[in-house]
Amino acid sequence: MRQCIFLYLLLLPWCLVESYGFWTILATIIVSYFMVGIEIIAETVEQPFGSSDDHIPLDEICNGLADSIREIVEPRVLPVRMAAEVTNPRRASGAKAARS
Repeated sequence: MRQCIFLYLLLLPWCLVESYGFWTILATIIVSYFMVGIEIIAETVEQPFGSSDDHIPLDEICNGLADSIREIVEPRVLPVRMAAEVTNPRRASGAKAARS
C-alpha cells in the first residue's frame, strides 16, 4: 500500500499542473500531508495489541474479566438469618407476619 501512495504522490503534480498551474505545489503538499497522515494512522491501528502506550491494555481487561467471573462463581457465606430465609422461605415469611 505504501508503494501505491508513493507512486500516486509522485505522479500527482503532473496531473494537476494543467489545472492548477503554480498552485500545484501547494495542492500536492496538502494532499501529501493527508495521505501520509492516513497511512501512519492505519499503520498504528493495524496492530492494536502490544506493549506501547497507545495499544489496547489486553492484560488489564483479561484480569478484570477473570475477577468478575471469579466473584460470580465463588460461593458466598450467608449470615444465619439470611440462610434460613433462603432455605425455608415459608417459615421466614411467617415469622415476619407474626412480628407485625
